[in-house]
Amino acid sequence: MGTIRTEAPYNAAQDANKFPTQTFISGTAGTADVNGTAEVIRGGADPLTGAQYVYNLAPAGSLSVGSLTAAEVAATNTFGTSGSIADGVTGTIIDYTAGTAYKLRGFSATGEGQGYFALQIGVGTTKYSGATSVANKIAQVILPNPEAVASSTRVLLVVTNQNGDTRNFEGCIFGE
Repeated sequence: MGTIRTEAPYNAAQDANKFPTQTFISGTAGTADVNGTAEVIRGGADPLTGAQYVYNLAPAGSLSVGSLTAAEVAATNTFGTSGSIADGVTGTIIDYTAGTAYKLRGFSATGEGQGYFALQIGVGTTKYSGATSVANKIAQVILPNPEAVASSTRVLLVVTNQNGDTRNFEGCIFGE
């Protein structure tokens, strides 16, 4: 009987703003963790489109690049920045128009200072919110189940600067 791990032996990398990256492993999901053969592998994204891909390293001297069908690539993650926002002012970080069969997964946001972040489905209709502080630099809402959003509905991530001076903010709406 193999050893069952209670913690993953790897962590997501984080950028300077403490946004976590995705972590990919080799092996069959779950099985590789239990039997200890899981290894972290690097993934990447097209810098122009954000489309994600993973390299399958073949024997020395050759490279095999796997591809995914449209049905397998369902993520519609939208990143945005606010620009400078004065204290007490609400600014838009992301203004996304939902496509056909769009499902909302949540959001993650941060900034140079404290802010109150609101995710709106339809202009002015706050559905989810979170705040950052000196002690907690990331506001994040991850839905346990994706929420369907009607086609052509605007999904906005806005922030109210609560820092006392002008600051910049950024965030990502997670969808599929």
